[in-house]
Amino acid sequence: MGWFLVTIVVPVMAPIFGVLFLRAVRFPGPTEALDPMVTVKDGQLGWVATAACSAAIFEFIETIDIYANSNNGNLPKGWYLVMAPIVVSIIGSVLVAVFGAIYPTPLLDKPVDLRSWLRHYKVFVNSTVWILSSSLTFAYVHFELLPPVVTLRRLQ
Repeated sequence: MGWFLVTIVVPVMAPIFGVLFLRAVRFPGPTEALDPMVTVKDGQLGWVATAACSAAIFEFIETIDIYANSNNGNLPKGWYLVMAPIVVSIIGSVLVAVFGAIYPTPLLDKPVDLRSWLRHYKVFVNSTVWILSSSLTFAYVHFELLPPVVTLRRLQ
């Protein structure tokens, strides 16, 4: 639970909580700048997803290296199935973050129905998909592929 909190939840939620804190202490500035949606509406979660993918790649390569050197060259079962989601997630997360930076989404002035909200904040919705994809892939690498590696290291 600690790994998930520190590695996934804190990077995703810290900017939102930061803005909420500034609102609570009545930080001087334009009200719309202190809307929590400002911190995520333009694909900023894509950068968090990119970081998660990068960490997953690091752990994955470390895992493969340890298996190759200490397990008679036998790689973990299904190792090749992990690389595709990592590569797809990193490409998607970078593209959505860059797209959001180039084409920022204005904040909505008035409440709208869910369908209109999802359509308006499509970059945010896409970045949410990429953060979920990269987080799940990273968690799989960390909790499924890495534990046997820790055992292998202890046996050496």
